[in-house]
Amino acid sequence: RLMLLFPYQDLTRVGPIRSAREYFVRWAEEYGGVYVHAGGAPSALNELQTSSMLYQLDEDDRLTGEHYSTRDLRYPEPHNLFVNLLLIRERAKEKEWKFEAPRQSWCFREEGSLSSLGQVGSLGKIRSPSDPYEPYEPFPSFSLSFSFDPQYDVTFQYDADSKTYRRFYGKNRLLPHTDQEDGLQVAPKNLIVQVARSRLIVGDTKERIEINDIGSGKAFLYRDGMKIAGTWKK
Repeated sequence: RLMLLFPYQDLTRVGPIRSAREYFVRWAEEYGGVYVHAGGAPSALNELQTSSMLYQLDEDDRLTGEHYSTRDLRYPEPHNLFVNLLLIRERAKEKEWKFEAPRQSWCFREEGSLSSLGQVGSLGKIRSPSDPYEPYEPFPSFSLSFSFDPQYDVTFQYDADSKTYRRFYGKNRLLPHTDQEDGLQVAPKNLIVQVARSRLIVGDTKERIEINDIGSGKAFLYRDGMKIAGTWKK
């Protein structure tokens, strides 16, 4: 699953919208705003109801409020729910929700290359003198596995001309991950990989997982075709 943040974009089609997960709620609370979802795990719904940082919109206010989502019947459920961000913002105004200015968590440079650890340090605690890793090393391509099903494997390939990491999916045959609306390939400039333990929730018949994202662990920053090793802490 993916969680996307839209601080200002006025898009009329975003999705597919899925159910909430507790770790996503915790991460969204770092920014504040409206959390849009379609149902969710009991722990996530409890977290949303008590959150002081988030307002929630749950699939057209649990199917009784104003409509801001539609189901695209060309796709099977639950992968066919899409929302209109313009209508969501209008819904927030109707409810007279008040929002604080978002906190600036990360300060990435748009262009340029790595030249000193001082610049890397401006990103926060991404490097510690006690870490047994090299400060940074050339790393133009890498893959991440999220599932027992290899079709969900993700590969990022660095493009030096645009200074971006082009996203692909699949195992034996890499397919470009493109946006349905404009056909452009997903290609971020900065990537952070946070390593955290996960496990099945005991007694959950739907085999949902929980992620141990409170504490500390390894982290890797990929930027300008380089890999920087460090730590995360929360």
